[in-house]
Amino acid sequence: MELIVDQTVRLTGNIKTRQVIEGRTPFVKTTVSVDGAADVPVVWWDSERAPALDARVKVKGQVSEFKGVLEVHAEEWELQWDGPPADPFAQVIGFYIGCVEAEAAGSTRVQLGSPQHTIHIELEEGLSPTHGGRPLSAKQRVHRWCEQREMAIGESIISGWPMIIGSDADRGGDGVVASPLLISSVQLIQAEGRWRIEPDGDGLDLNPYALDLLGIDRDERDTLVRLVEETPAVEEASLPADRSTAILTVLSDAGVPGIHDLDPSSLTAQSGSEGIHNTGMLLAASNSTQITRMLLEDLEALRDKPDLLSTGPAAVMLGRVPAPATSLPKPYPSVIPSTLTQDQAVTSAMESTFTVVTGPPGTGKSQVLVNVIAAAVANKQSVLFASKNNQAVDVVFDRISLISPNACIVRAGASSRRSEVASDIARMLSTPRQPVELATSIRDWGEIEKRITEIHNVLHERTRLEGEVNQLRSDLLERLDELPEHVNVNSGLEELRTALSNAQTALDAFGKRLGLFRRWDKHQRRLEDARNRLSVLGDLIGLDMQAGYQVLQSVDKRPKRSLAPRFEFGDMEQLASAVISVEQIRATIEEMEVELNILPSKHELDDRLHNIGEERVEAGRAFLNARWEQVRQDDPAARTAANELAEQLDRVANQGSGARQTRRLVQGALKAIPVWGVTNLSARTNLPLVPGLFDLVVIDEASQCDVASALPLLARARRAMIIGDRRQLIHITSLSRSRERIIAQRWGLDDDRASEFSYRNRSCFGLASLRVDGSPIFLDLHFRSHPAIIGFSNEQFYDSRLEFCSDSQPPLGESAIEWRRVQGDSRRGSNGRSRINPEEARALATALAEDFDH
Repeated sequence: MELIVDQTVRLTGNIKTRQVIEGRTPFVKTTVSVDGAADVPVVWWDSERAPALDARVKVKGQVSEFKGVLEVHAEEWELQWDGPPADPFAQVIGFYIGCVEAEAAGSTRVQLGSPQHTIHIELEEGLSPTHGGRPLSAKQRVHRWCEQREMAIGESIISGWPMIIGSDADRGGDGVVASPLLISSVQLIQAEGRWRIEPDGDGLDLNPYALDLLGIDRDERDTLVRLVEETPAVEEASLPADRSTAILTVLSDAGVPGIHDLDPSSLTAQSGSEGIHNTGMLLAASNSTQITRMLLEDLEALRDKPDLLSTGPAAVMLGRVPAPATSLPKPYPSVIPSTLTQDQAVTSAMESTFTVVTGPPGTGKSQVLVNVIAAAVANKQSVLFASKNNQAVDVVFDRISLISPNACIVRAGASSRRSEVASDIARMLSTPRQPVELATSIRDWGEIEKRITEIHNVLHERTRLEGEVNQLRSDLLERLDELPEHVNVNSGLEELRTALSNAQTALDAFGKRLGLFRRWDKHQRRLEDARNRLSVLGDLIGLDMQAGYQVLQSVDKRPKRSLAPRFEFGDMEQLASAVISVEQIRATIEEMEVELNILPSKHELDDRLHNIGEERVEAGRAFLNARWEQVRQDDPAARTAANELAEQLDRVANQGSGARQTRRLVQGALKAIPVWGVTNLSARTNLPLVPGLFDLVVIDEASQCDVASALPLLARARRAMIIGDRRQLIHITSLSRSRERIIAQRWGLDDDRASEFSYRNRSCFGLASLRVDGSPIFLDLHFRSHPAIIGFSNEQFYDSRLEFCSDSQPPLGESAIEWRRVQGDSRRGSNGRSRINPEEARALATALAEDFDH
């Protein structure tokens, strides 16, 4: 293929070689094996979205010369579907991409003429809602719709224009649906009896899923989205009206029909026909399309570069490598009182690639979260804290701020928070430096650490002994199952050993010479001795004398030297040895149980830990605060990078461009601001997709988190802690079972893998628990509810593993009762009196559970 400088060419082929050229603005150099032609060098200036090795692409670009070599600089491209990728993990990521896209498309579409029609209203006059704030119609149905939205939970309001009507391929063409082409987040405001909408800060965006309704396929749709994102006029537009015009111009120039007929200043009613209508829309949605698009970019990068998922917690989550064994607790600086099990969770998060923690509300999950962040910072490590909902992130960050007002933490999120994040970073960098007494705090912490280590060492010994006892009991059951039912296994060990030894000696005598004189008498004596000893052994292991007769049958009437009795004794000897082995295991178990009884119980150890809790927290906070000051002072290069990051964030917030460059600055700033908090969906808005970017990622409320949004978080960290409760509701999705099955088939997932990685039915916590064989670290002390109430849940849902440490006020006229680890009947206090009727408590809890299910 002949290339000419400045010529615009179109190529279709496969990426044969691929090299990332690092620098302030990284780019990718590839060789494309063009169909029916020679290999062509192609440069991709967007390194984050450049196609992966072996990908099949259709690319348009301009020919340039560099050091005497002609190469094509890619301007537009699209990936060509050539069936599912060969890599099984790329298939899984492709499946998640399909699920997220299908759900996102559904959230911005309404089926006209159905009950779902009530989730939106149409704007048929006045200014386009995407151009800024405007009043709404005074019609009763509009007023009622706005009131319903005010009462709804978890909804966001999306304004959109123009309306596109078409057939939904996901519904098999059954029914007409509508979706807005341009969308923005708005809030509803009521004043003087009228409702109006005002922009909510996320800006104006193209809704790519509306393009599908115009018959534009996925590859062409992605190309249009890329054109819009990379057009300077779109990126530089600061007003919604200007951005709207710029986007529509790009689409019109690309050949999208119907754009020229639109008038944003004078909306009209839609006619019901398929195509573009000059009608506005207000929709109640669960997610931002812009944020979903950022998640999809992360997932597409992981699909195209599955090696990013080959190590670390992401590899464990996908089942590529096994989860490590659970760590035993070790002392780490804590800033909130901690129990032994909470210590174990923190230790595992600090030392293991993959940690899963569970426990019902009231067992101290938030304490674990705060303490694990403190432990990481104290050990000069970075942490990414994430959850599917903002409130969970805010709660933990508020607690850290209360404990350490000068903490270097960044609460990031949606693009609308950029200005706030920039201000927070600037404030942290400008805070006057405090004297660092790190050596003193390390020394004080070291004293506390010794005392905690003593407690932990006892627990380690208990754990070791309990593990060995449990293994011995398992071995004992196996041995017992192997023995015949009639065998007696309750004889004394020493008696058995003596009887077996005596029988062996008696039978060995038949192998010795009898001499020439009195042979018969000697033979009778050894026969009699052997019978007696076999009889004793038989009685001990539950065999009748017939077994002994069979052993001696060959020599019963033949006074000669013979090894046959010893040989015939083999089965009986083996059985006796098996019984002795059972008795030995029992004896060993008894010895170990004696050792366990001597050691303090876990309850006592928790009490010892509690007794030094105030000193531990004081030393831990002093250590952490000294470390925060060290973080702020020690690394000038990181402070410079953080300052540049703040300036760039502020610039992007004001100008709307440069977001990708901003993400690249984060890595260099982490030593100055080591703790970041985001929601799952806002990770790419703030952070580059760099493997191991953070030392630790913590995913809270993981039961309500889908796997798709968790994987990019896991890919950014060396270790992960995933915390949740299997009894909580999993994430809610509008994706249908049939649609999920179609997507799984498209990406080559068989039924087993489709079930294992189900987007609908498998939460992040659920899949993580599967990787640790269903045995997360269980927080077993409950501090919140009345024992009679939590006792029901403990029995019904948590296999009675919880111990109660809650204090409760007694009814009037009763003396105070200390509620402390109530075992057995968990409804009674130390004085033996019941606070409430147990049956009433059970009936009440059951009724509440049934109401909740309904």
